[in-house]
Parts: sequence; structure tokens; C-alpha cells
Amino acid sequence: MRLEFDDGTLLLENAPEAVLYAEWDDRVDAYRAQAYRYRALLEWAGQWAESDG
Repeated sequence: MRLEFDDGTLLLENAPEAVLYAEWDDRVDAYRAQAYRYRALLEWAGQWAESDG
């Protein structure tokens, strides 16, 4: 999964389905979340990565 800052929002590319705090954006084919959710998304990504491997 790749997390990228984009003009006040975060783009989550190659993310699993059902990302916490994010909505699918058809314009870029990725999940998008408000930038203030950065810390919560990092924590969620860490838990997701641990359960995946």
C-alpha cells in the first residue's frame, strides 16, 4: 500500500478493500481520506500489515 499527500487529502494506492476513514475515488482509482486522518491510517495500516503476514 502506498500513502500519498494530495492537496489536503491522502491517496491510498494499492490498498485492500474497506479502508478505515477513506472512500473510493473513481477519478484516480484509489481510496482518498482527509489528511487529518494520517496518524489513524498509519496505525490501521500497521495492524493490517501485521495480520496480513
